[in-house]
Formats: sequence, structure tokens, C-alpha cells
Amino acid sequence: MPEPKQGFIGEQIFTTSRVPRDYVLHHLYKIFSGVLYSIENQDEEFLNEYCEKNFSDKLMKNLQYYKSKGFIVKVETDLSGISGEPV
Repeated sequence: MPEPKQGFIGEQIFTTSRVPRDYVLHHLYKIFSGVLYSIENQDEEFLNEYCEKNFSDKLMKNLQYYKSKGFIVKVETDLSGISGEPV
């Protein structure tokens, strides 16, 4: 059975841009975390800046709907991997 190949596009971006992989992944993690916390705080300005327009509009509309129904959005941080070991 042949071994699975690495994703070509991702590898090409990392090798041609000469940007360290860890730097890019850390940056993407910060944006991901920021989007989660902005959902929790309903920070429309952040969502409009870092998310696609239609996505952020629908998200804010749904967040307002669920808030009016009494739901609370809470972000929980769990830095353990699948096996329970720290990441």
C-alpha cells in the first residue's frame, strides 16, 4: 500500500514563501482564537475584519437570535490532545 502524500498546495506555499511553518500556524491559531472570542463577546467589528462578509453577517444575526432566546456562548480552552497529553 503506498504511503499517503503530503498536501501539495500547503507544502508549496511553505517552501516558496520561505515563511516558517510554525509562524504561519501560530498566526492562524491567533486568528481562530480571536474569532471564537469575538463570537463569545459578539464583537462585530472583529468578525467583519477577519471573516468573509456574508459569514459574519449571518453569524451576528444568529448570535443575536440565540441571545434573545437566552442562550449564552462560552469559549472553553482545552489544550490537551486526543490522548489527554498536552499539545
